[in-house]
Parts: sequence; structure tokens; C-alpha cells
Amino acid sequence: GDYRLSSTSALIDAGASNYGGENAPQIDSRNYYRLGLPDIGALETGASKYLLAMADDITDDKDTTFVELTQEVKFTITTGDIDGNIITDSNEPVKWDIFPNQKYARVDTDADTSTSGGSASATVTVTSEEKGKGFRFRVIWDVGGAFLRSEMYVIEEVVTGAPPPVANLTIMPSDWTNQPNFTLNWDIPSWAAQRELIGAVVEITDGVNVYNEYMGFPSGDTLTNYSFTAPEAGQYDAYLWLIDELGNEDKDSSMSVTAYFDDVAPEAFQIHSPESLEEIIYTSDKPRFYWEESGDYPSGIKEWRLFINNNLYGTYMVNDVTYDNGDVYIDAENALADGYYDWYLEATDHAENSTMSSDTGHFGVDLSAPNINHPGPLTQVDEGTTTPTINVSFSDGASGVRFGRLHYRRSGSGSGFVTLDLLGGPVSIPGSDVKENGLEYWIDTEDNVGNYDAWPGIGELHSVRVQTERNITTADNWSNGIPGGTDSTNYLFFSIPFEVSGAKSAITSLMGPPDEFKYRLYAYNNGWQEDPSSVTMGNAYFFIFDPDKYTETPNLSFDFGQGVSTATDPPYQVNVTPGQWKFFGSPYNYNVPLDNVYTEDEENIHDAGSIYTWSGSWSNAGSSLQPWKGYVFKSGGATELNIDARGSGFGKMAKAMNTDDYPMDADEWIIDMIATTGNARDELNAVGVRHMAEDGYDRLDEFEPPAVMGDITLRIDNRDREESPDLYAMDIRKPNEAGHYWDLQVFTPTNGGRTYLTFDGLGYIPEEYDIFLINKTTKQAKNLEWESSYRFANTGSESHLRQDLRLVVGTKQFVEDNNAGVNLYPDAFVLSQNYPNPFNPQTSIMISLEQDAQLNLIIYNLLGEEITRLAANEHRPAGYYNFIWNGTNAMGSKVSTGVYFYHAMIRDAQGKVVLNKTRKMIFLK
Repeated sequence: GDYRLSSTSALIDAGASNYGGENAPQIDSRNYYRLGLPDIGALETGASKYLLAMADDITDDKDTTFVELTQEVKFTITTGDIDGNIITDSNEPVKWDIFPNQKYARVDTDADTSTSGGSASATVTVTSEEKGKGFRFRVIWDVGGAFLRSEMYVIEEVVTGAPPPVANLTIMPSDWTNQPNFTLNWDIPSWAAQRELIGAVVEITDGVNVYNEYMGFPSGDTLTNYSFTAPEAGQYDAYLWLIDELGNEDKDSSMSVTAYFDDVAPEAFQIHSPESLEEIIYTSDKPRFYWEESGDYPSGIKEWRLFINNNLYGTYMVNDVTYDNGDVYIDAENALADGYYDWYLEATDHAENSTMSSDTGHFGVDLSAPNINHPGPLTQVDEGTTTPTINVSFSDGASGVRFGRLHYRRSGSGSGFVTLDLLGGPVSIPGSDVKENGLEYWIDTEDNVGNYDAWPGIGELHSVRVQTERNITTADNWSNGIPGGTDSTNYLFFSIPFEVSGAKSAITSLMGPPDEFKYRLYAYNNGWQEDPSSVTMGNAYFFIFDPDKYTETPNLSFDFGQGVSTATDPPYQVNVTPGQWKFFGSPYNYNVPLDNVYTEDEENIHDAGSIYTWSGSWSNAGSSLQPWKGYVFKSGGATELNIDARGSGFGKMAKAMNTDDYPMDADEWIIDMIATTGNARDELNAVGVRHMAEDGYDRLDEFEPPAVMGDITLRIDNRDREESPDLYAMDIRKPNEAGHYWDLQVFTPTNGGRTYLTFDGLGYIPEEYDIFLINKTTKQAKNLEWESSYRFANTGSESHLRQDLRLVVGTKQFVEDNNAGVNLYPDAFVLSQNYPNPFNPQTSIMISLEQDAQLNLIIYNLLGEEITRLAANEHRPAGYYNFIWNGTNAMGSKVSTGVYFYHAMIRDAQGKVVLNKTRKMIFLK
């Protein structure tokens, strides 16, 4: 029923004296007279019981009221009613004062202290000091609780010049506080007039309300601090300016600071989640806590304090939380252990006022997945037989087990798993699903809050070996019997994809004791090993036999007896030695992608070294390891291979680099080299330049596989270089401006035929480069830009003929500098002696052309009869040319042994004969 306004309220005198023809009442509900316009409030601020009036005894009537030195001025206050009558019995207490102080004008001590009789008087005596001239003052009265202040009086003359601003104005406390008391501190400035300071004005405002405090300094003292009390919560700007001894002041010289006062706690709020009233709600170990957004005036929310089980869990600044449609949430940072928890929040504003959440939440934490107990896992079972009982139990001490399951499949099937429920009791896998390739299974479980686990581990499976119902025989791979033959292309490179016993005896019992004229069996251990002591799973072997020696067994097949499948977990490991070839085979009776074969560093087998298989000759291994096939691998540094047959979702893949994904630039090129003789063929070789290549061995290079008896071999001989010395099948290097050369070796059987070398991809080599093949053995050279092939006769007394070659690609100067001592650009027309001589069954004849020419090369017998023409009026550019005569006439029939002549007739571009020469050769039996 009070509704009074604060002394600084903007609603004081904010009403109107009349509205709509109605006059506002002159008194408030206390019957106090107002002094100005009506307040917007029930009780008028500054109202009094009487209408107060003040008068002085000065007769001058000027804009400015001047008084003189030593003058005495009498002031009288009267109390009256609305009709102007003095109320003689008012008798209100009166207090008198001078603003800013009584330095140059003072109230005499005999001033009336009450309005006894309806009035009160006091005399103000002006100083007699000359320096008091210009002093401004007001007379202040406090009458019965009402406050009055006179107009300004000036002693004799107006003296201007307000003091300058104070220095270093500060406020304490300077930040938000819940205490209303503040203290201003400042330093007194220096100024030219340097008059005494007698006071200061402090103006405090919250942006709407303004109130001033006129502060007088004690005589002989200058204050440098001031304390005030904030009227209510809010933010206040406090302006301070000084008053000199003559009363000069100027707000424009004020300095300001800000007071922050907040004694109002944040608004009440509720928590939302996790919360449970009836049953336990389980959360993760780092729950997300939701609560209602809370406001705060005026300082605002500073932080939220989360308490769990009455202990402070974390403090979160406003920027640490997330606001979501009127809610606030945070994700717990520190994991909670399993258990049951209470939680609540405390909202704290910047002035440290706090409000607790109006309720407390409850939740549970279940971190642990159910326990899986599986004693006696299956290790080996018989094919086609129902497995022993699989016993599994589950337990969970918190939210309880939601499911427990068994998942199984046949090894290598690549299909999904069959799932069986284990919560109902033990289960068995039916015999129809137990196949010879093996069995895989795993177990998983989950509790009622989603904690999941698996046995033997998440992302792992358990492998069960299966013993086959039937005998393992080579007929599984060669249904029509083991292919036979005596040529090198008839070698079989095989392995056994099951663990069997007595494999070597199974071979010898059928083939007989080792006999190189009937059959040959090889292993490889840093070199060929004929007739190895054993034949075991995981290794690979070369085998060849003469079918004419085994006519009684036309469909040859080895029976190895019952076998046992290989476990898929862990992956099968093959130990290798860097720099040495390893023969190995897949231990699994199904294809395994080569991307699932990796080293101990999980590097793809293609990038870790070189791998080949054999199909009449060495060939690329393809995309997968196949059962029964043999493979050969040389490591660039790895010491083990892991054959991972677990398949999708369990097996690891190591993606290999595919150079086809990187198109070649203009200065990059690859030459594919193929060597053939008869049915033998080596097409694994390549040289070239790529920017991605590294010096020495890298993933673009391939090692040369071991030479196979009776086979043709073309290889790159890098054994004399400092970095990664070895024999290579592929050698790719970085491009340079000059060029590159590669030393090659060819081993070919002396089968009476010819060896052909072809070079594919020469068209991509830059036009400014020359391309020469140099035969370092015969000191011959061939410009491959004219013809991209090279041939020579397979003659000699040894089982193999060796030719050392050099392929040079580069500028003319680079080619000449690396010509291996062979003149690449002939300086004469020459018919060389044939090689070999004598010969059987063929020989090579080399002709050198100094310039482009027309060529005839004819074979004659001793009677001078023409036998055949090796070149008939052929136009050829300058260079070296090798012709082969195989001892046949123009009809293709063999000639008799004896002495023969070969005659070369060469004409230059103008038709002039530049060489006409005949040489003798001998054809032997």
C-alpha cells in the first residue's frame, strides 16, 4: 500500500497537472502537498505537510543575485495552506546549510530550528575576505522532511573558470558485485588558476534516472575518494567533476566510471534430462545433460555448475554450453563409472548470485558390455558331421543382456553368416554346413543400453579346421590327369591347399625313385633343389615328367590321403628373406585376393616385392592366389607374408599402387621387351622412365624370377650398381635430358632355332632420342628405330646360349658415350665373317652400311649355284644388319653339309656399287 518511488526514479514529476479537463489533486494520500508536477506513484517524493515558501531581505531584482562582502542576508521560511494562509501551529523541525560549503558564507548559529509560529528565519553572513569575491552559494533547508534549495547567490562579481578533470578516476569494486557499496578514487589535477577546491559533484545515472550528490570538502582538506550506495540492481555510470573555491563547476570536465551492482539471483529453472522418476534411465559414461534456460538481470548468467552426487563435477561458462530452443545442454567430459547418480545444477551470475535447479535428476551408467564365457572353443571337426555342442553363457550386472548370438559360415564362402540364438541354450552347427574348406564362427552380445561386445573380439572370428571326408588328390586340379611333356613349357608349378601327410611318398610311390629321364621334382631355397626331402602345404614345387615313360598310368594323379583345412585366423604366415626368392602356395582351397596378402607392415604384396606364377613361362600372378598353383616372391625388405583368407569384414586389405591410374607425361615412356624361342617365351620385361620412379628398387620395378631349366630368360643386369644391386625384369627410372641405358642378358636354349627380341612402345620415346640395341657378345649394334625387333641363331656347344646386350636410349652423344665399345654408326660398307663358323644348324651374317643403300645377299654352293637369297634388292638405311641362314634352300629344304659362299652386292643411293664381296662358310653335321 506504499508504492513510493526511489529518490532517483524518472517517474518523479512525470505526471500532468490536468488531463481531459480534470485537475490532478494537490495532495497525496498522506495529505502532503506536492512541490511540482504529480509523481506516477501513490506517495509524492519530496512532498511536505505544508506549502513552503522562502524569501530573503535583498531588494535588488537582477538576473543574478549579488551580495556584498560582510553583508548579512536574512532568509525566512513560511508554512502555508492552499489558500495562502500561514499555518501558525506547524512547528516543523528546520535544518540550515550552505552549498557547496560555508567557506565564504555561513549560517549564523542563532538560526531558528523549527517553524514555531508558522515560520523560521536564519541570517547568512558573507565573508569579508577579498578572495571570496565570485563565490557562488545556495542556502539549503530541510523542513519536516521536505528539502528546499535557494537560487544561486554570487559575492559581488562573477569569476569563471571551472577546475580541469580529475586524474586517474577509478571505482572499487570495478566488476559485478552483489554488494551495493562503491568507492570512487581519483587524483587532484594541476591547473593554471590553481584556486582552492571546495567540493565536487557526483552524478550517478542508470541511463534513465539521474541524481546528483554535491560533496563539500572539509576546510583545509581536499578529498580524493567518495563512497556511494547503488539504489537497486543495475549498471550505473558515475560522473565526477570538481568545484573550485568560488563555486565554479563544469560537467564537461567530468570523468566517469561504471558501477556494476546485482543482488538479484538468476531466475528459477528446472533440469530435463537425464531424469527418471519410476525406473532407472541408463546413459553412456559421458551423458548429455539438458536443463531449462535461465535468465538473469542485470549482470547475466556467468556459469553453470554441475553437481553429481553432491560433488562439483564441472563448471561451464556460457560459451561452453549449447542452447537449443529454450534448453541448454552440455556433454560430460570425464567418464563416469558404472553406478547410480543424482545430479543438479547451480546457475551463477557475474556478481556471484546463485540459483539452484528446482529439482534433482537421477540416472544410471552402464559402461560394460555383457560378459561372454565360451569354454572349450571348437578347434577341429570332421567334414559332414554335426559339431559338438557349443556352450556359451552371458552375464551383465547392470541393465541386463538383450541378446547373445552365434554367427557361423564356411571358410572362403564369401557369403553372410548363419545366426543362431544362444540365450536359449547350447547349439550345434549341422553337418551339412561343415565343409572341407573349414569353418568360421564368432559370438556377439549386447545389453539393454546398447553396450556391445564380441568373442573372440570385435572384428575378429574364430577358425575351425575341418578334416576332409575324402582323400586329397591332384585330380582336384587336373581332372584328366597331370599334364606331361618334356619341354620347359611343360613344367607344372604346384602347391597343396590342405595339410596332408606323406605327400612326398605319394609321389615317389607312383613315379618311382628320382630319375631325371622320367620325371623331375624341384623345390627352391636360394637356389634350385632337385628331389626335395618333403612336399608340404604352403610351399610350391616344379614338376615335369615324360608321359611316354608311364604308359601304364595314362591319367597320372597323386593321392595324398585325407587332409585338414588351414585355419584362417590368424592369417597364414610365410617367412621370406629379403633379396631371395621364395616358392610358396596358398594353404586354402579357394581363391584369396592378392590385396589380402600383405607384409608384416601391412604393405601390399605387389608393392613389397615381385610375385610371379608359371604357365609354361613366368607370368604375372593375377589378382588372386589360387589353390594348387605355385607362386614365387622376392621381397624388397619384408620378412613375412600374411595370407589373409578371412574375407570381407574381417580380413585386412592392402591396396596396391596401380600405375594405370597415373597417365604418362610427354617425357615418360615404357618399352615392353619380349624374348621368344620355339614355344618358350619371356614377356615380363620392361624398361622406361616415369617421374614417380625412385632411384634403385621401388614399387615400379620387378625382380627377375629364377631361370627355369630349358626356358628362355631375358633379364636386366643391375648387379653392379650401388643401390639395390640385383637382376630385374622391370626397371623404371626417373627421366633426364641425356638418356638411359640398360644392360641386358639373354639365356636361350641351343635348340637349333632362333631367338627373337621384340621391343614394344618405341613410338612414345621423344623424337630427338636415338634407340640402339648393342650386342656386346658379337660386337654388333642395331638401330631399333628402323626395326623394333632383333634376332640371332641359337647355336653353341652348351645347353644354353648367352648373349650380353645393351639397350641405349638418349641423345646421339649419350648413345655414343655408352656404346659398350661398339661403333654404332658404321664408317664403311662391310661384309663380316659369319658367326658361328663352322655352324649347325644356323649362323648369323652381319653387314655394315655406311649410308642408305640397296642390298642383295645371296648364298651359293661350291658349284656357284644359287641356294637362297637372304636379301633381295632391299633398301635399308645406314647401320648394322644381322641375317640368319638356317641351312635351307629357297624351297625350305635342308641342304647337305659342306662349304658354301655368301655374296653381298651393295649399291648406294645413286646406284653405284660400293661393295661386292664374297665370303666362305662351313655347314657341319
